Amino acid sequence: MTRGTAAGMKHLSGFAGGKTGTTDNENDAWFAGFTSDVTVVVWVGYDNARGKQTLGRGGTGGQLAVP
Repeated sequence: MTRGTAAGMKHLSGFAGGKTGTTDNENDAWFAGFTSDVTVVVWVGYDNARGKQTLGRGGTGGQLAVP
């Protein structure tokens, strides 16, 4: 959380840890984070049942899942 796409949460780095991720072509994005008390995972994306959909340009874990 101190660098990369999760850097927007840098102010929490003393209390929490985490990792963002984004698939190729921005189809899915996620953030997995933890503290000493709780673990959370946020996934953003489409199930693609209606054909391939993307999150759009800039649809990264740090931009979509972290907030």
